[in-house]
Amino acid sequence: MLKDFLNSSGLSQRAFAEQVGIDPSYLSLLVSGQKRPSLKLAVSIEKATGGKVPCVSWVPDPTAAEDAA
Repeated sequence: MLKDFLNSSGLSQRAFAEQVGIDPSYLSLLVSGQKRPSLKLAVSIEKATGGKVPCVSWVPDPTAAEDAA
């Protein structure tokens, strides 16, 4: 979701990282799915995106693991 938001908004990762107060390299890890944000950062991202990347989008779906089994 965050990658889609950045693509559609025209914001650079560097600019968005500054907006939410994190290092651009960490934002890159979030965008690629290699890391998940803390709750505090997830709230900041939700606010900065106007709700387009909600906090809940970072929480894995527990039913997906059940479906894969």
